[in-house]
Amino acid sequence: MITSQGFGMGALVNVDWKMRKELGMIMRQSRGYFWMVKRLSDGKTLLVPERDMEVLSPARPAAK
Repeated sequence: MITSQGFGMGALVNVDWKMRKELGMIMRQSRGYFWMVKRLSDGKTLLVPERDMEVLSPARPAAK
């Protein structure tokens, strides 16, 4: 699923994490407005609310 804001699997996002910006990629939607995001600096998976993310490169639909 891809939302109108561009959130979806594979989207490149800027995440507000502990008072600083982190670059990450959305892995999957967890529940409601929470997303599992893989932080690119160290590969750690974070559970992030949608309101704390900014889409840099929107998700693309899967090729058929």
